[in-house]
Amino acid sequence: MITRGRVRLRSVRRDDLPALWALFGDDLELQSLVSDRPPTPRSFERLVGQYEDELRHEPRPTFVVEADGDVVGRCELHSVDQYSRRCEVGIALGREHRGKGYGQEAVRALVEYAFRHLNMNRVWLQVLAHDARAVAAYRRAGFVEEGRLRGHSWHDGRYRDVLVMAVLREEPPAG
Repeated sequence: MITRGRVRLRSVRRDDLPALWALFGDDLELQSLVSDRPPTPRSFERLVGQYEDELRHEPRPTFVVEADGDVVGRCELHSVDQYSRRCEVGIALGREHRGKGYGQEAVRALVEYAFRHLNMNRVWLQVLAHDARAVAAYRRAGFVEEGRLRGHSWHDGRYRDVLVMAVLREEPPAG
């Protein structure tokens, strides 16, 4: 378990699945923001299947985000490269929990975990350039824009630019 400010990150448990389903369910808009795959309706059974699949395979660091005792989202480290000491961060918060600073605190905690416990040197992410709210939150969490991939992602009926942002171990921690 990791605590930072008002949030707590802990492992995903089977009994979290109904809360995660209630937060995200068939939210196609959220799916299109957090994935480069086409958004598709997903059933609760598929969520359970994905959870069970993750249990059977080598797990990647995946956490439930709690705030004030409630499940407000999920975050993870993926594309973990032990040789180059880098990984990518991903986070999703339920609609009603956005804009409250929970995501920023969770991302900071996740970066700290990656540096301290996984010995990563670089934590990076990709974000849609037009998602000003997310870009600003990542900047506040210490991420620096490294580049722009022009017309990189199909989102909401058009090709969009994607920003590559990262934070390095030797950089001063944010907040």
